[in-house]
Amino acid sequence: MLFTKEVILTGTDVKEKKDKTPYYVIHALMDNGQTCTCSYKGDIPTFNSIKSLEKYFVNFEFVTNQYGSRLDILGIAQNAK
Repeated sequence: MLFTKEVILTGTDVKEKKDKTPYYVIHALMDNGQTCTCSYKGDIPTFNSIKSLEKYFVNFEFVTNQYGSRLDILGIAQNAK
């Protein structure tokens, strides 16, 4: 399921898998006041330009599999003013 939502992004991280390949993580503040950590699947220049505690329109994908469910960020549409 895909949806777009305006959220405040609180930070980013670059993590490494066991085989040393990087993956990108974004922390988003949701409407209920909880922080949600999401895997980022978009382009790297956009990831590097994210500013903490700014509002963005974010394209989310809700993914389910045999291990559970997660939220992925497919892209950041634009800076919300």
